[in-house]
Amino acid sequence: MVLSYGETMVPSEHLSKTHRITSFIGSVVLGFGLLVAMWLQPDGRGHGTHQQLGLPPCTFKFLLRIPCPACGMTTSWALAVRGDWKSAIQANSGGFLLFLITTVSMPVLLATSIRGRLPWSGLRFLGPILLTSALLLALIQWTFRITL
Repeated sequence: MVLSYGETMVPSEHLSKTHRITSFIGSVVLGFGLLVAMWLQPDGRGHGTHQQLGLPPCTFKFLLRIPCPACGMTTSWALAVRGDWKSAIQANSGGFLLFLITTVSMPVLLATSIRGRLPWSGLRFLGPILLTSALLLALIQWTFRITL
């Protein structure tokens, strides 16, 4: 049983096999992202860590001479997974929020795939809200970086 809006007890919704498989795959993908972040060494400049994956330097920055909204996101994860949250926020605050969302979402998705139901029905709405918040936070930080 879970609580829904208005504190009324309603039975938990059982998820289809497809939703359970999707939840499991999601947890694996998120876990892989965290493992990659653990493997990477944070770049001391606060950006550029993604180049350890064989990716080129930021094309946005090369062409426009200003950092892109995602600059520092990989570095943020590499710092956050090591517990250096202050530096992770400085590297990319939206990336740090995505890291936090991932660390919470991974076990929730795994539990959902095993149990066959969401632990809380409000999660259907919380995910998009949190992801939008992370994007907005990255854009706000980017705006300050390019204007100051």
